[in-house]
Amino acid sequence: MHPPHIDLPPMLLASYFAGMVIMPHCKCSVALKGHQGEIARHAYKTSRDLALIQTKYEHKAYKKGCYVKIDELEEVDDSIVRLKVTGISRFTSTNILKVQNFKHNFLEVEYDYFKNDYDETKSILNLEEINPFLLNYMMAFLLDVGMHSEINGIDNLSMDKFLNSLIMVMPMRDIERDYLSELTTTKEKEDALSVILRDNEIGLTSNQIFH
Repeated sequence: MHPPHIDLPPMLLASYFAGMVIMPHCKCSVALKGHQGEIARHAYKTSRDLALIQTKYEHKAYKKGCYVKIDELEEVDDSIVRLKVTGISRFTSTNILKVQNFKHNFLEVEYDYFKNDYDETKSILNLEEINPFLLNYMMAFLLDVGMHSEINGIDNLSMDKFLNSLIMVMPMRDIERDYLSELTTTKEKEDALSVILRDNEIGLTSNQIFH
């Protein structure tokens, strides 16, 4: 069960997209088109709650996704909308609900598997304790993309938000990102990220983390 002070809706409008993994406590921009964009528009006009679920090979959807709040919606053109969202918590979808006289489907979702996502006791990032390889990788990435101001705020992040940000933005294979997106503890994420990013940097395979 999730804590009573955290409002995690049991049903959500869902949009499906191919691309980056959305993680909790992180902000990002997502472009949706066609029917998926229509769903996002409706969610923005009502509760601003939305389930974002990645599609995988052969356009099949994953059973897990992220509940987000839509902060902003921009109409790019008639068929595309760009959302700025904040991740709240990952979930597992359990059922698709069809509502009479409503053209969009809802998802029934559960949050228990990812209960660590809304744990308010997460530790603040300790720059002296974090794996230096991960810290250097993040610093280099922020400099490379011109996000110099973000570097000054790194020590204000929680450890979990720091790792989630790495999972979302760092270049890696889809199978690696998919694996990371289902990990629930900070220790699991830190260990797996260290292996994946180091192996990718020196050209080795990271298959050992999947066993």
